[in-house]
Amino acid sequence: MRIPVLDNGFVELLDSCMTTKKLREIGWSYYTDAKTKNLAVSGGELETPPTYPVELEKAGYLVLGIKCPLFFQLFLSFYDIKIINADINKDLSKVEAYKPNFTEIGCSDIEDSKVIADDISRTTDALLINPLAYQADGAEKFVSQVIMPLSTYTTIIAYGEYNSWVEMLKRLYDKNKKTPRQILDYIQAIEQIVKAEWT
Repeated sequence: MRIPVLDNGFVELLDSCMTTKKLREIGWSYYTDAKTKNLAVSGGELETPPTYPVELEKAGYLVLGIKCPLFFQLFLSFYDIKIINADINKDLSKVEAYKPNFTEIGCSDIEDSKVIADDISRTTDALLINPLAYQADGAEKFVSQVIMPLSTYTTIIAYGEYNSWVEMLKRLYDKNKKTPRQILDYIQAIEQIVKAEWT
């Protein structure tokens, strides 16, 4: 399951454990009485799926592959979610960055939005090209990249306990925190995966 996000990003499920399906299997094995089991074995229909203690959800685990701007990776660092860089051997000449289109700018005047979107696009292109020029002139690789924008795409593997992901998802419904739409788009994609695995 790969969900596109923004212009060139995505979120995809790599692995999960102790999902609702597994928890119901545990519920059947450990928390279902003999009478109910006999009914199912004899061909009867269960009124409700096997239940289990809610505390078992704490044992859930989720691993995601995420292509995102650096600003979303930074956002994830505020939660108990571990991150592994999947861009170790990435060619700097193939680096991409998120570029908002004019509908995302937010100006009341459409023409102003178009001008700003164009300026952001051209500035971003320059910031991505400059490190290569610096390296060609002999600059050390790390130093040459210090001007890379926070909109630069990176690919990561993010993993953590079910409860850690749920804590992050609360940002979708917290009206007191003005979370940028671009970050909310990633959270919504993650929520789709969480709901598919734990429902």
